Amino acid sequence: MTRPTRRLTRGQRAQPPPPRKRPFDDRRFDINIILCDPADMATASANREAARLALVKAYEKKETATAAITQAVVDARAVKVTWKKIATELGVEASNATRKYKPYVDSMEPENLWGEEPDPELPALAAIRKAVTAHKEAEPAEVQAVAAARSHDVTWKEIAEAVHMAEPNAFVKYTAQLEEKRVVTVRATSSAEAERRHS
Repeated sequence: MTRPTRRLTRGQRAQPPPPRKRPFDDRRFDINIILCDPADMATASANREAARLALVKAYEKKETATAAITQAVVDARAVKVTWKKIATELGVEASNATRKYKPYVDSMEPENLWGEEPDPELPALAAIRKAVTAHKEAEPAEVQAVAAARSHDVTWKEIAEAVHMAEPNAFVKYTAQLEEKRVVTVRATSSAEAERRHS
């Protein structure tokens, strides 16, 4: 038996026959859906926020040490400590110490003059030494805080905001000191095992 044909009028295009629908065969699919535990997600989120806040505190501690160095230099110059002796405590050349700190010396007020000390130079240099030591301890602690933040999936944008830097600058500064290892573990489970784990 022949199928009737439809005669086309002028300007009318032939339409292709509709595609045949294939019967759905659910045997072709093996879907294993594993739901994340909301408690685990909440814990991960809390750990992430804790790591970010720890970085903020580490940065603030380093900045406090930086400000303490500056103030100690200002105080030392107020009691006539030479730039050479100040530079020795800072671990830099006298010219570099002068170039970096003289603007602060000219614009800031001293806080400690050690007027009761027979030789105010000694406590002035000790204050610089103490501030420098605190700064040396704060710097690696800040890098460790960045590493911890990254391990908890804190983004580089958030890290940059925490350390008051532009994101590209923060990325360049810290990636040179970090070795990030991103490990993804995929475990295939059977439907029976998944059902047993979530029962």
